[in-house]
Amino acid sequence: STRNAHVFARGLENTPKWAIWWWFIPFACLFKPYAVISEVWRSAIEPDRWKGLKDPTLLRWWWGAHLAAGFGAMIGSAFERSATTAGQVMVHDLISLVAMVIQIGSTLLYLRVIGRIEPLQTALIAQGRRRPQDTGAPSWAP
Repeated sequence: STRNAHVFARGLENTPKWAIWWWFIPFACLFKPYAVISEVWRSAIEPDRWKGLKDPTLLRWWWGAHLAAGFGAMIGSAFERSATTAGQVMVHDLISLVAMVIQIGSTLLYLRVIGRIEPLQTALIAQGRRRPQDTGAPSWAP
């Protein structure tokens, strides 16, 4: 999707390789993956003026749920390491359960995000869309 976005629009900040690497870099993983998906989403909607578009609420909900699930898992893990009584183990289990439910919600939201990006990019591909200055074949061309 990121590679396609670079064919449709100019000025994107995140390359396809960095779209993957951002997930593994401490601190950057808290905001850069969201920026990548935001660029892909907006460039699929309006390739010529994507920078002026706002992120949809769905994207914000997905990222908020993703972060909440991650932090919930970290908190649950901390409780697990220090649990010495049955009550503390129950607290850990409850926190872990909530984090898992939020992660499921995050995953479902992400599937909706991708489900909306894919048809937009497919339509742009069908139109033969590419940046005006490009003279080479698009990345999807044989």
